[in-house]
Amino acid sequence: MNLFTAFKKKSLILLCLGTVLSVCAGDDVPEQAVDIAGIAVADPIVLKPGVPGVQPGRKMVFAHTVPWHNLYNSQLRVDGYHEVALKPDATLIESAKREIAMAQAVGIDGFFMDIGTADQMSFADCYLEAAKGTSFLVGFCFDIPPLDGEAGIQLSVDSTEKIVKNLGNHPNFPKIGNKYIFFSFSGAWRHSPEKIAEIKRRLKAKGIEIYYVLHRETAEWRSNVEKMVEGTYIDPYGEVCDSFYPFMFSSRAWNDRGEPEGVHRKEFVALRNALARFNKKPVATITPGYRGNWLEDLGHYGYVPFRGYDKIWDCFHAFKPDEVDWLNIATWNDIGETPIFPRTFDFGASAEVMEAFIDQYFRQNPAPKQSEPRVYFAANREYLAGTVIRLTALSTPIQAQGKVMISGRLLNNNGEEVRKLQSKKLNMNDFDRCEWLIPSGPLAVSHAIFPEITLTWNYDGQTKTSTRKLPAVLLRTPWIQNWSIQRSAFHNLTEVKADFEVRQDANLVTAKVKFRSPEKIARAMLFRNDRMVADFTADSQSCLLNLTVYPKHTSARFELKIKNGKILGLKREHGFNLDMDKVDWGPQHLRLAPYAMGAYGTQMDATPETVFEVYHNDQLIGSAPAAELLKNRQLVIGADQECRFEFNDWNNHAVFAGNGLPDQTELTVRFYSRPSHESDVYHINFLTVEGKNACTKFLTPFGKETFVRMNLLETYFSQEATLDNMGYYADVPRTNKVKTFRVNSHVLREGSWNFDNGGEDALGDRPLTYPFEQLLKPEGPDGSNCLVFTKGSETMLRRRVSPLANCVLEFSLYLDKIPEDSRLIMSGNGHVCQGGFFVRIQSDGKLRIGRYGDQSYVLSEKPVSTGVWHSVKFVFDEKSGTLFIDGVKEGKSRFAPYRDFRNFFFTLGDKENGFEGKIDNLKISNCTKNDGK
Repeated sequence: MNLFTAFKKKSLILLCLGTVLSVCAGDDVPEQAVDIAGIAVADPIVLKPGVPGVQPGRKMVFAHTVPWHNLYNSQLRVDGYHEVALKPDATLIESAKREIAMAQAVGIDGFFMDIGTADQMSFADCYLEAAKGTSFLVGFCFDIPPLDGEAGIQLSVDSTEKIVKNLGNHPNFPKIGNKYIFFSFSGAWRHSPEKIAEIKRRLKAKGIEIYYVLHRETAEWRSNVEKMVEGTYIDPYGEVCDSFYPFMFSSRAWNDRGEPEGVHRKEFVALRNALARFNKKPVATITPGYRGNWLEDLGHYGYVPFRGYDKIWDCFHAFKPDEVDWLNIATWNDIGETPIFPRTFDFGASAEVMEAFIDQYFRQNPAPKQSEPRVYFAANREYLAGTVIRLTALSTPIQAQGKVMISGRLLNNNGEEVRKLQSKKLNMNDFDRCEWLIPSGPLAVSHAIFPEITLTWNYDGQTKTSTRKLPAVLLRTPWIQNWSIQRSAFHNLTEVKADFEVRQDANLVTAKVKFRSPEKIARAMLFRNDRMVADFTADSQSCLLNLTVYPKHTSARFELKIKNGKILGLKREHGFNLDMDKVDWGPQHLRLAPYAMGAYGTQMDATPETVFEVYHNDQLIGSAPAAELLKNRQLVIGADQECRFEFNDWNNHAVFAGNGLPDQTELTVRFYSRPSHESDVYHINFLTVEGKNACTKFLTPFGKETFVRMNLLETYFSQEATLDNMGYYADVPRTNKVKTFRVNSHVLREGSWNFDNGGEDALGDRPLTYPFEQLLKPEGPDGSNCLVFTKGSETMLRRRVSPLANCVLEFSLYLDKIPEDSRLIMSGNGHVCQGGFFVRIQSDGKLRIGRYGDQSYVLSEKPVSTGVWHSVKFVFDEKSGTLFIDGVKEGKSRFAPYRDFRNFFFTLGDKENGFEGKIDNLKISNCTKNDGK
């Protein structure tokens, strides 16, 4: 149900303005059943009133929630994640209200907050306060450390007792009768049935009874699909738990090879039957399967399956509506797992699809009455060029008979047609789905491919059409950086006509946007290389400096004073349990009490002449200009490092201006940045005041578009298509073929690290962030910095910067000695990524460079000398690998066509099996037709 009636009429008008062929404004169009994106920008926030309560047999939906990924600090984590779709409200309470409003619209009845101990229960305070006056419940899901013996039992008892005594009387704390409801996560408590019984006995002696929903999982079960399907693992816990749920389907958890067909249903039936022996019902699990965390993830891709909307579909069809009373969604907001709250690359589509399944499938309610079908699309944001693009569509029910026809075409970055799409049909009155499989090799002449989709349907005897442009699919090689799956709601897309330009002078970027259409804009977000760098605001004069302030943890009163500049906004990083209204800051100062915790994400209006002054107990410790920070990217003030500052390229400390831009035709934003790169690609995402999305074409202001010819692997194996179950609806060839294509230069991804400027990437956005300083010494080929490796030392490139396709790998190598057995110089982590490459020095002194998955390799003809620098170049063109040492061809071998993903880190050195020597001038680039010839 749409909670914001004020937005509904506007939404309908805008829908007509923003489409090429749309429903006419004069039609009597029923309103959308749910508008998550509208709630995300609505002001004021409106909650659905109600009386909290849990009754046996009542259908209820809960969501696993992690408080460290909530609205007010999600942008503080953008260095590791990329979630900037939602902006925090002024207070934690307001942010919690907005989350609850969105969750209510999805059909969720409560959050269960993930905590380790009762000391973290303050996470829930703001949610409980925000839920007052509603039926929304806020409880806890224990993720308690695995303490053995009595210590583990006592920790569980003490944590439960403390929570109940402090929060148990709150009307929105979940209870069944006089029992307090608790979930557990991932074997939390990790106790035997006897110990769980003892915990419940001790709590009951204290007057506390709990309704315990257990999740129990071990490595044995994860690796034994048969045991999961049999359900015998439930039996020992049947008496001590009140219900049981799998956090996710364990046949898939930690399993990279795919899911047997129908395994979701088989596992649920096993769980249902096992609990039936104890006269208990299971809690059904919904794993939405969204991979949206951009720079960091768990690295093991079986843990977070995605594949379009397939996981939502499979999870709901694992059970029949009359078999369960409760659903558990894993998760509402955990960016590292499978969140459904609005995110950068779907902005509400996942939540709307979940709402439809909850309302029409689980609760068996009538479908909404509306004249426009509800159709949702999904595709990966990036594909390795040559890989088959999978575009999926899903319809959710409306009260209309017949089918909606989906037709369309693919456009390049200039808006020119490059391919037509085959027409397909979906039922409008039921859940239905279809897919398009599109070879991307011929499309690599453009780095961005926009699907333009037209829906045609019959409503009330009239033929209706609507055309909208979906978010772009990006083609890249030789690695994928953005692992996001894009999901979009067709009705929440619009068109904002705008021109924009970007220029950069030294370290100051200026971006301007000029509007050519009348949409009311809530946000205009400037992205560079698919990461947000700035929000446009009415302030066109400020020069924005994003930095993190790290005060030293001491007994002194801390004060930071700003001269010739001002603080525009400030947030505490990871300060989950303390509200920012307790922090004393203003345009010219930040004051902290003794032993104050945290780092402070700050956005300033600054110039190079801005001065930072640090005081302890009103005594000046030291000062420094912003120019030093801009030059060195970090700054330390004080002999004992009383305050440290880090410069940030990304707008990673939240946007401090409110939603809504002024009615003007042109906006400008200026911000400080690292030097420009030829590979920099900019675009703008627009969010209208109705919650609709639009985006511009991609702009490459510093690099000229050229074309090269290169070999690409034409394959169906993408990052969401595993070896045993590729996820496609139809049977597809499991074959790999190498073909030559004309490729746009902006498809090519490169990185270069010479270590003279720390770990900076001279060609891209992938600086080293893992510890390497202890390896950095001025012992390079020309006396410059290089990395020095002794026994047991290693460092890593940023996650996923690991070549998987056509590439050139170059570096300078210095060997201290020839090892007695084969040692790693570099590694694409073969234990995780079979598609990654390795570089080894053998006991005979020869270099071996190969790929883990198919054991293809090339070996140098002669041994490598010790005590001198060598230049090493490995050229891989998808057909063969050629090795050059000091410019001389040392070997060439055939490599079979092969592709696999799950790349984790590209490691330099190795803790267990690493070489001893030095590395410098590392570069990863692409092999065109003239390389290595």
